[in-house]
Amino acid sequence: MAKSPLDHLYRSSRWQRLRATILGERPLCAVCEALCRVTAADTLDHDPPHGNDIARFWAGPFRPLCRFHHGQVRRDQRRGYSNQIAFDGSPVDRNHPAWGGACKPLSKP
Repeated sequence: MAKSPLDHLYRSSRWQRLRATILGERPLCAVCEALCRVTAADTLDHDPPHGNDIARFWAGPFRPLCRFHHGQVRRDQRRGYSNQIAFDGSPVDRNHPAWGGACKPLSKP
């Protein structure tokens, strides 16, 4: 993935202070919390992505994530859909290729 023109800001002392402050206030991964899991957050995610807008880079909104979920969110953003599967085996994300085009989910008998 191409580097953002704002990537250097993640190494700035201003970002490190902002990250530490927010993770201090909200120390648990937001996705894990929604799944009733207790996991320490180690990453501060822009949600939605800042889109190289410096004002949104600094203003947020932000959400704390664990390393695993931050990687998963980034992969889903690059791909354009989530690979998460529901209990019935169908993709959860309606943007998944199985829901459109030539790939239609199997109908139940």
